[in-house]
Amino acid sequence: MNFGKSFITAIDKEVGAQIFFSQFDKKDPILDYLFLDDAICLIFNDRIAKFSKKTGDLMIERKITSSGKLNYFIGNQVYIMGENERVHCLPQSDTTKIFVFTENNKILVIDDQLNVDKILDEEKLHICYLEMNHYKFVAKENTTWIINNEGQRIAEIEASPESFLIGKTLYHQQENSIIAIDLGEIIKEDDFSMN
Repeated sequence: MNFGKSFITAIDKEVGAQIFFSQFDKKDPILDYLFLDDAICLIFNDRIAKFSKKTGDLMIERKITSSGKLNYFIGNQVYIMGENERVHCLPQSDTTKIFVFTENNKILVIDDQLNVDKILDEEKLHICYLEMNHYKFVAKENTTWIINNEGQRIAEIEASPESFLIGKTLYHQQENSIIAIDLGEIIKEDDFSMN
């Protein structure tokens, strides 16, 4: 929010009593948050901080300025090509790491001590925009990979993340036209129900 002071608080859901309240400088907005097992991780413009879920106390904080302003944590909709040509969910590829997107289109891979372990290029990322029983549709611009549950690419088609499925047909807008792609030849009949 662009007004007021940023804060985190914990409320006992049974009785409504406040457990803790931690407030931050007005000039320092919280850009994104991520719940970890025992902590809440927050992104500010130039740093990441980890706070205890039990007490709200600051556990660790790191200033990060090498890749531009920090934007947000990368979620499970982001996929990347891994070893053996397998496509996998980026955050699930290493659950000991946190993945942060920056204003310079870089992905910071951050360890549990909030140190930058490595930097990935945004060009390698694909966004999952559709899931079916045994398939995911992941796109980069106007190219979609259809991948199975093992992360194997079973097809590559021209379709963007704005594409949508009706029945067995995937619809994709291209300039002033709507392209219809029949998926019946690619996906088995039983797999056309959505998750």
